[in-house]
Amino acid sequence: MIAHDYFAIRGGGERLVLTLAEALGSDVMFGYRTAESYDEAAFPDGRTDLALPEALRRPGLRAATLAMRFRLARGQSRNYGTRIYSGVAAPFAAPERGSGRNILYCHTPPRFIYDQKDHFAERAGRDPARRLALEQFRRGYEAAVERMDVIIANSRTVQERITRYLGKPSTLVYPPCDLEAFKWIEQGDFYLSTARLSPLKRVDKIVSAFCAMPDRKLVVASSGEDLPRLKELAKDAPNISFLGWVSDAQLTELIGRAIATIYVPVDEDFGMSPGGIHGGR
Repeated sequence: MIAHDYFAIRGGGERLVLTLAEALGSDVMFGYRTAESYDEAAFPDGRTDLALPEALRRPGLRAATLAMRFRLARGQSRNYGTRIYSGVAAPFAAPERGSGRNILYCHTPPRFIYDQKDHFAERAGRDPARRLALEQFRRGYEAAVERMDVIIANSRTVQERITRYLGKPSTLVYPPCDLEAFKWIEQGDFYLSTARLSPLKRVDKIVSAFCAMPDRKLVVASSGEDLPRLKELAKDAPNISFLGWVSDAQLTELIGRAIATIYVPVDEDFGMSPGGIHGGR
């Protein structure tokens, strides 16, 4: 069984889970799924949607409520001999050691309580209740990590974070990237951004740059919580287009015709787009 936080986008973590499930013939458990992510046909027949209510999915609330929901699913996890956990809330579903094999495929220790703690605290304000909730989440997450038999890191960067913040050894296994799928088609007239629209991906820097270059076209083929803010930033820039999440066929077409893809995140975990081209870090 593979447990993953949620399927709300067509991101690298989501693609990895579905690829693993197909290769291993595994069931999948997740907190919730939205229409912007993968269709139901992409999931195995053995899937468990924990159906987190939409009101509890808001950033700032989502991680804690998902953690509680996965904690309640420990009994169901115990029914499987081998469990793989992907994400920061799904590991809370791991039962005690000795009841099977718990494997954490770590895309990063939660950045909002470790390396980017100050960034997220600044965005949330100085709410004492929120600070207490973050401390409780940290304790719960570290207890979940203690229940793991194996920890896998998706990059050397993440491996270093696991050592620094969790004091644990890990095995490096890069996510799969289908390099053969992406080929040059012909030279188009646009630049491309495929990063998820969240603050640490810094797509606002890219959008601001193209607002100052009206003769250059930018296509943003992704979505995320920053979409309304970025659209407002680009409201007077007809050279910037937002397509939302696109299909695999559309993405192949866009990459094959783009002048270049632009990717400028803060201390990226792995990065499926540049990692697929350059081998990750």
